[in-house]
Amino acid sequence: MFKPVSAKEERLLPVYVYGSESLEHQAQISRGKGFMLHSQISVCYSGEGVFTDHNNVSHKVQSGDIMYFTSATSNSYKPTSVPWKTDYIVMGGYALIELMMFLGYSKSGVIHLTENIKEKVYQNFKTIIELNNSNTENAHSICSRLLYTVLFDIASCIEGNPNNDKANLIKPCIDYIKSNYMHDISISALAEMIKVTPTYLGIIFKKVYNITPQKFLTNIRIENSKQLLVSNKNMSLSDVAINSGFNSESYFCNTFKKYIGITPTEYRSINTFGEI
Repeated sequence: MFKPVSAKEERLLPVYVYGSESLEHQAQISRGKGFMLHSQISVCYSGEGVFTDHNNVSHKVQSGDIMYFTSATSNSYKPTSVPWKTDYIVMGGYALIELMMFLGYSKSGVIHLTENIKEKVYQNFKTIIELNNSNTENAHSICSRLLYTVLFDIASCIEGNPNNDKANLIKPCIDYIKSNYMHDISISALAEMIKVTPTYLGIIFKKVYNITPQKFLTNIRIENSKQLLVSNKNMSLSDVAINSGFNSESYFCNTFKKYIGITPTEYRSINTFGEI
């Protein structure tokens, strides 16, 4: 049974398990806009299915495969044999998007687990689901730590993992963005930092993170604003915008709605009443 996290303090973790479930047979699912606020990973134990990603590309899914997709990403999947046994974990957290980008996850896809880590991933999935559906003290904090491990282990199986020379080249830019996102940051200044042209910086970002430097910066700002909306209930939207690097409340609200699908006020309201 799917059991969403209810403790508000757990939602302040950089990465947390929002919900999880074991399924003896995964039914057909179609999400035109994906999950509004969360990302998901699923592991297949037996049977076969087909996963269709945001580019409408179909992927065969069988034993030892991981399906994953980020928030607000269209996707669908269906069984091609019965039963199609899977586990899934729904994830949240202000650092989740940045972490998944760094590890090499694109918006959605299928990853085949290598034999040397398959059993470890299986076991951690089972432990997370068991803890998430229990009353164990600090269960959600333990699940958060296990989720980090699962994401890193799965990422080690991604072909062309971005943790390479190009990722190291732009690391000073990443560190600078993470420390200074609340200030004005130009792409030209980031390029100058590592002595490349803005055009080449954009090419590297696309190869490593599959997005532009500007979108990476905006993602960081949006994730910070989500944390402020949750942890500072009385902070005005104008102050949230300024502290997240947006130069006006209206621009912040428009950008937030574009990226998340709902307004900052709606996001804060949903989170307040425990319905995310």
